Amino acid sequence: MLKACIAKAGGTEHQVSLFKLLLGSSITGHLPESPQNLIQFQDVRALSSLLFTLPSHLQILLSLMIVQREQEIYEQFKTRYKLTSTIPSAAEIIYINQAVTQTPMGPTILSILNRPTNINELDLMFGLGLKTQIFNKEIPFRKRLEELFNTYNIYNEFIEELISLAIVNDRLTASSYICSKLGYSFSNIQNISNVVEIWLLENSSI
Repeated sequence: MLKACIAKAGGTEHQVSLFKLLLGSSITGHLPESPQNLIQFQDVRALSSLLFTLPSHLQILLSLMIVQREQEIYEQFKTRYKLTSTIPSAAEIIYINQAVTQTPMGPTILSILNRPTNINELDLMFGLGLKTQIFNKEIPFRKRLEELFNTYNIYNEFIEELISLAIVNDRLTASSYICSKLGYSFSNIQNISNVVEIWLLENSSI
């Protein structure tokens, strides 16, 4: 149904992949005594699917922050629940987003995204300044995101909405943003929103 709606809107296979990223689940699991009750745990897929709306250097840093945050969520619940992790890699998130805008990654960026994060290397490449706390696990995720955008003096109404959307993982609002950025018509946006709402109803989360 999703693929048909995107095709009707004139979307590409790359755009289908973007929506599949949005409607995927990074962490699922169940209580040991209730294996039949599968639960979807809150992840950061809403933000992952909107990186294409931002400059490339922010996409790279955010992809690393997203992976770190989802791994933190996994660690938070793994002692109580039996979990399955399908957290996309930073390189995978970037590939899906940049395929939409047709701005492929270079080999240097790929090498960074495919190995453990080296803060000093990132600092040299992106001029973050040693004061930045974007990878500090002790700081709430919202504050880390605010720190990133403040470091680059990029803070406006859209960024504030993007941060709020990321914290609650609002897939429905994210889908509307994606559709709008891709130039879909109102009727096609509504059709895709209906598909997302059905998905949300069928996938409980905590």
